[in-house]
Amino acid sequence: TNIHVHGLRVSPLQDDIEPIIYPGTRHTYRYNIPKWNGGASAWYHPHGLYDGHGSATIQWAGGMFGAIIVDEQNFTSDPKYQKMNDIVLHLQNVAFDDSPMNLKNLQYNDDDDHQVIDAFKWRFNKDLLQPEPLWKGSYLLVNGQIEPNIKLDANRWSRLRIFAASTFYTVHTRLDGDCQWFLLTKDGIPIVSAPRRFGILPLWPGARVDVLIHCTGPGAWILDSSVDDYLDPQVLGGYFTRDYSYYIKRGTTVLATFDQVSKSVPHLPKFSFAPMPNLASVAVPDQRATLVFMRHNKINHRSFDSKSNPSFLRVQAGNIIEYDIKGLTEHPVHFHIHPLQLFSVDKNDTWTFPTFAQNSNAGFMQIGDWHDTIQLYVRTATFRQQPVYPGIMHFHCHIVQHAEFGMMGHIDVLPPFYQQHK
Repeated sequence: TNIHVHGLRVSPLQDDIEPIIYPGTRHTYRYNIPKWNGGASAWYHPHGLYDGHGSATIQWAGGMFGAIIVDEQNFTSDPKYQKMNDIVLHLQNVAFDDSPMNLKNLQYNDDDDHQVIDAFKWRFNKDLLQPEPLWKGSYLLVNGQIEPNIKLDANRWSRLRIFAASTFYTVHTRLDGDCQWFLLTKDGIPIVSAPRRFGILPLWPGARVDVLIHCTGPGAWILDSSVDDYLDPQVLGGYFTRDYSYYIKRGTTVLATFDQVSKSVPHLPKFSFAPMPNLASVAVPDQRATLVFMRHNKINHRSFDSKSNPSFLRVQAGNIIEYDIKGLTEHPVHFHIHPLQLFSVDKNDTWTFPTFAQNSNAGFMQIGDWHDTIQLYVRTATFRQQPVYPGIMHFHCHIVQHAEFGMMGHIDVLPPFYQQHK
């Protein structure tokens, strides 16, 4: 195994996925977190140099992940909210066959899944296999529990740090009842307009979201995943009409209940997050590239091979790179260390996402938001990025089974002024 972190903008020499930690051995990771990283809901999970071995999937599905919380020095300008109730929620898909564990009983729904199971069958003890995905009896766990009850402080806003720890499913969640939630950060990065009111919260594998929540009146309010009745692709990040139910956890699943006794809503605090730069202010990027995430675990017609792995691109640290990314409807795309800013959709600079005021299900996605893991229901989305650290920058589909079998690549980030001094 080994470890990869999301949300810590540290050197690739520190967030290094190449070491292999064998059973009975030990490896120490040290992270020098820069002050400009800011506060973050960061995360760790096993990674590996994917070559179809399946180890990251089996370890992750078994619960080998966790939160790393980097506190903000000035979370809010209102001292009353400095010690806001802070709750960590990990959402994880697991599934259990009705009969004792037997590989012959597994239900295959896709060639990729069949390959993963075959790899497990030959390389791992069956007892270690945590069944994922698309098997009978699938469950959504919150912090390892089914439908936990979460206590909220009365007459106070609470902060939820939500981690989408599924290896495969995307879920779309909403609050049921007289509850409000406001968006603070995505993938540990503050949004410019925080706090921002929104309706539906999409959670694709690897995503992390910080929200403020408050429910009025006594009783238990429900966080559920019910997408059949109100799935509007434009609201969630696109405008396709194709049915993507294969990739979306469908049906109504109660994830958790929030128990709060309160008859009044306290005023919404004002925040003083340090914003990320707006790369849209640059008229022309320094470099452009197109990345196509395809079926059969390929990016730009290539599958990852650790023995022969040429880079997709060579860029300079400090330069602004613009990517046209295709295939986001089926693949949540993750970039290591350096996040992406959403610049435009289908090269349409005037296309915008509706706000909560325009549509009560909307508000989560807006042009200009930053992500390190992103899924959108569009043909092409354009992002900008400004790498800081020289070294190898990996990127891949964050459906772990897809990455395990080759949907991964890397970009060489060269030192500043490399070409001039070469």
